[in-house]
Amino acid sequence: MGAGSHAKTGDYLSVKRLLTDKTSAERKFYPMAAGLLDYFPDALAEVARISYEAGAKHHPGEPTHWERGKSMDHADCIMRHLAERGGFDGVTRHSGALAWRALALLQEELEHEYALDRPRNAVDPTPEKEGGDKTADIVTEVSAGGSS
Repeated sequence: MGAGSHAKTGDYLSVKRLLTDKTSAERKFYPMAAGLLDYFPDALAEVARISYEAGAKHHPGEPTHWERGKSMDHADCIMRHLAERGGFDGVTRHSGALAWRALALLQEELEHEYALDRPRNAVDPTPEKEGGDKTADIVTEVSAGGSS
């Protein structure tokens, strides 16, 4: 599997991830439960809710997924959400949208730098959707009438 390729459901364990080639001792430096989930359980839950709401709005009836290419201006959106931190855009907390965007930016940087495979719920846009609005902020448009 090359960088950005989609793994088949049964093949997911063979994809290249950041920790794939790490030894057991090296993986200790990446405490995903103790150093991430246990630090930020509520913040991560809010980011997951934002992912779910955005998916339900933009892909009703489909499983939650991140349609890559839909909105690529992560850095600009991060700055806008930072400027509006503490507030809401409909039901979406700006700090939560900022966190989602920061994770998206970091994920894409790591994939590029280390030639990692795309995560299982991140998909390239379908050809019929490619002509659509690439600047739509899918994270903050969760609420009806919200704008990026």
